[in-house]
Amino acid sequence: MVVKRLFSPLLKLALALAVIFSFDLVRSDQEPVLAVDQDIHSITVDTVLQEDGSAKITEYWDITTHEGTEIYKPLVLTDAQELSDYQVSMDGQPFSPIKNWDVDASFNAKAYQFGRNENSELNWGISDYGRHTYQVSYRISNFVMQTATNQMIYWRFISDNLADSPENIRMTIASEKEDFNLEYNRVWGFGFRGQVHIEDGKVVAESKESLPSSGSGILLVRIPQGTYPTQWTSDKAFDDYVKEAFEGSDYNWEDYDSNAAVEDITSMPGEGMPKLIKWGLVGLGGLGVVGILAGEFQYIKRKRALKKWYPSIKQRSQELDGQYYRDLPADNIYSDYFILDQLAIDDLDSNYLTGTILYLVKEGGLKLGGETGLFKDNHYFMVNSAYQAPDLDPIKDWWRIFNEVADDKGQFSEKDFKKYCQSRTDRLKGVSISYRSYSKNYLLGGDFIQSQTYAKAKEDQDQRYLADSQVTYPFTDKGHQLRDNWVKFYNYLKDFSLLNERGAQEVALWDRLLIYAAVLGIAAEVAKEFANLYPDFEKQSVYSGTGDINFWQYYYIANVMNRSYTQSIAPEMTSAMSSGGGGFSSFGGGGGAFGGGGGGGAR
Repeated sequence: MVVKRLFSPLLKLALALAVIFSFDLVRSDQEPVLAVDQDIHSITVDTVLQEDGSAKITEYWDITTHEGTEIYKPLVLTDAQELSDYQVSMDGQPFSPIKNWDVDASFNAKAYQFGRNENSELNWGISDYGRHTYQVSYRISNFVMQTATNQMIYWRFISDNLADSPENIRMTIASEKEDFNLEYNRVWGFGFRGQVHIEDGKVVAESKESLPSSGSGILLVRIPQGTYPTQWTSDKAFDDYVKEAFEGSDYNWEDYDSNAAVEDITSMPGEGMPKLIKWGLVGLGGLGVVGILAGEFQYIKRKRALKKWYPSIKQRSQELDGQYYRDLPADNIYSDYFILDQLAIDDLDSNYLTGTILYLVKEGGLKLGGETGLFKDNHYFMVNSAYQAPDLDPIKDWWRIFNEVADDKGQFSEKDFKKYCQSRTDRLKGVSISYRSYSKNYLLGGDFIQSQTYAKAKEDQDQRYLADSQVTYPFTDKGHQLRDNWVKFYNYLKDFSLLNERGAQEVALWDRLLIYAAVLGIAAEVAKEFANLYPDFEKQSVYSGTGDINFWQYYYIANVMNRSYTQSIAPEMTSAMSSGGGGFSSFGGGGGAFGGGGGGGAR
């Protein structure tokens, strides 16, 4: 192949450079010479402010290592701050402190030990290869800064340029003095894509996807002046720090209102909705040429494994070209949401709303009424109050919503639904969460997915293991077969010549096929082909009605409703978020944060 011929000399050059620079010890002030094989599954940082203005911080590093001697975290304190009560444990086993930490010491010398490297890092021995949870706790004095106008926390809790991309990060800030609330506090998040908000009296921030190498975990919290005693002061106003933090961020300085009332600061509720599979580059910054090359090779290796074992529906459809699954791949569309989500189907949540509407129409819960006017259609849904929704959480959730939208006559239009979406984003996001919860429980119970990937020695790590280690819920063999059944079913629906195998007497089955086609995003083209194969399909289908009502009216209104639904659950940086009301975090910005530089992880 041309690509292979081109890549070969580049690979040779890269290896040559690796040899050259390995003797030159190319490194930054805090980065290791070589990247080591590791997987950072998650980092959680819990902070509790004390009444004296200090902070007790506990970190949990869920990490798999296969080489290296230690794990480290950059931590640089100001002159006003001191570190105390520093402790480390692995899976509950306490480590012993070493006064003078030697970065170049052996694996055995560092085992079950911890210390500090030149007061700029927290260091501890890997101690045992494989997957472990390391608990690191410490106390920082004068953690709260007193600015000229307010007090604040502006801290880089998780550094950028980690040696591997964490699949998930989570940060919390609580206080023993008083709860956090929007009446007195404001909060922003930088360096990660996710959410930050105040709930149950504490600040909570969490990513919705893996952290890229350039990402970090930075929180900015406004605190009323004089709340905590502190020796850490600044002549700058709090708003000066906000403006600096906003540079390069998704927050809008023009929307920032430092005097916004509580009622104006309304967080966008709900949870982030991550994909099953998210991965980022291995940390490259500051590693030098050798680290970059090692990181790139590992990145390419992991990417290829992921693409092979967890392809998109378009890729897998091509790989299974000519193979078909003629039966319905599942008893209902909701059980396999996780499978379809992994296949990277566009607008999956919107597809599920369309599928749900078609299902409720087919089962007698909804019916379209109204008529087509000369200049404007006047269609509306009619809710059948006698209908009993099945015991499936996603359907029950939608059924409750449609009943709430409907008026006293049991009718609602797409405009009524739009108004509901604008005022009840929490309910709409709750439906999306119920998709995931229902599907996860079903697939775990049926042994289609597993809750974790168990650590293997490096020599036993095959390509499937590398792929599974990047997936929140790896597929079992049964799961891969179920995924392929869906793809073959997709091929069957797309190969219109095969649809003619179904006779006119199976229109009822075609109606059901449209529900499954809807979640796959191909309902329109399948319905069109049904009509071509059997011109009376639209008249005999359950989606037909009086006058001009047929499948296309249902499909059109479902699309209009989908736009309202998608907008209600989509991330959007509002003025309330820019003013510190919580909501979505910003990947960019966060300049001037305190707490340390880049790097961290195993080395």
